[in-house]
Amino acid sequence: MAEARLDGRVERGNRTRQLVLRRTVDIASVEGLEALSVGRLATELQLSKSGVFALFGSKQELQLATVREAARTRIYVEQVIRPASETRAGVARVGRLCELWLDYSQGRVFPGGCFFYEVIAEFDARPGPVHDPAGRGPGFAFAPPVDVPVGAAPLDEALRLLGRTPKKWPLPADDAREQRI
Repeated sequence: MAEARLDGRVERGNRTRQLVLRRTVDIASVEGLEALSVGRLATELQLSKSGVFALFGSKQELQLATVREAARTRIYVEQVIRPASETRAGVARVGRLCELWLDYSQGRVFPGGCFFYEVIAEFDARPGPVHDPAGRGPGFAFAPPVDVPVGAAPLDEALRLLGRTPKKWPLPADDAREQRI
């Protein structure tokens, strides 16, 4: 009987955590991660402050969990990156990537627009645990996008969509640059 009750508490805790995280992603997409507070979430979701705090333990962990939740949904990867990767590599793929990104941006998947755009703008000049995963951009925080190793930068993914890698891009010799000028 104790196991059933414990499992029920864990399940309720997981549901509550998901409820809170859905709300934090929405808030952060409009107002940024700094707008998140245990008191606000407790009031808006009709939960106790101590209950919300117990789920995360600190504002920083709440912010990190929010970034992980936004990345976990992989909306950007599914709506932009994956469909673009099905187009022939090169200019056609870049064009498709731009079209899909515009559709994604106009579609307002998150209430404030692109979650990662808001968070990157907010934390760009702030080094630390929240900046690092948030700065990797949509689909890159805590979860690798399509066929990209963990920690890959958005530029690397764009180059892969073009069928290139940074090491394959030839740099002109100094004398070649001078001749073009």
